[in-house]
Amino acid sequence: MMIMGTLNSYLKGLSLRYKAQERMRDPTMAKGNTSSLRELQKQDRNKQLNAITVKLKSGQKLSGQEMEYLRRYSPALYEKAVKIRQERDQYRESLRKSRTKEDAEQKKAQKLQELSTELQAAIDAKDTGKAEMIQMRMNAISNEHSEFVQSKAYAELPTEQELREKKKGKKKSGISSVSSQAVRFDLSNRQKAEKGQGSWLQDQLEAKIEASRKEGTRPTTEPVSDPRLPSERKAGASRPMPSGAAPADSTPVSDGVSAAGTSPAPVKASAPSGMPAKSFSIKA
Repeated sequence: MMIMGTLNSYLKGLSLRYKAQERMRDPTMAKGNTSSLRELQKQDRNKQLNAITVKLKSGQKLSGQEMEYLRRYSPALYEKAVKIRQERDQYRESLRKSRTKEDAEQKKAQKLQELSTELQAAIDAKDTGKAEMIQMRMNAISNEHSEFVQSKAYAELPTEQELREKKKGKKKSGISSVSSQAVRFDLSNRQKAEKGQGSWLQDQLEAKIEASRKEGTRPTTEPVSDPRLPSERKAGASRPMPSGAAPADSTPVSDGVSAAGTSPAPVKASAPSGMPAKSFSIKA
């Protein structure tokens, strides 16, 4: 019995030592496979970081989840990604303020020229890390510009030629409007002047007929000339006729009786051309 128990203990110990040696050769045989899981997680993390790094270097925009992944597992790369994202945002706002399509293209050329100068300086200084960062910034700017060109905002931007034609059209429209107003103003003044002149001539004709009636002379039917200056006629100003200006062909009558001994018939004076006709009767 004693020998049998000792033999079992020996075989059990030998089995345990064998399993221990196997675990040392193959970590996956460890209890719970903890070491293997850590290794797999590390490999997966490195693979994910490499994919995000490639995406960032190509100039593509990172998602919020990818930015968070960098923040947790690669703080240095995360800082670079934050700077690149801020520069993209500023460049996007600059593009949105462009006046024309050519203006947007000019902004891209100017930005890339600035970065090219920085890149050359980094290469001359043999600063590989800085040169790599500048190259990522350049790719990000190019990618942002490509997205803007495909957007509705870019499609609505005019070209330089379209903008010039639009400005010319507005200028011609403004000149036409001013000319129309000037024409209407001139016509209105002319109408006022003509109305004032007609009223003045009518008043002078009535005054002449009344003076002829009182003096016992016969009024003339010829149009009365306007003695006013041109500026006074345009303004419609009234200027009295010279006193005692009687027609040269007036025929005197004595005591309201004609040469035949009869009372003169009423005389109608015609109004000047362009004025409404109005009859005036002269009584003895």
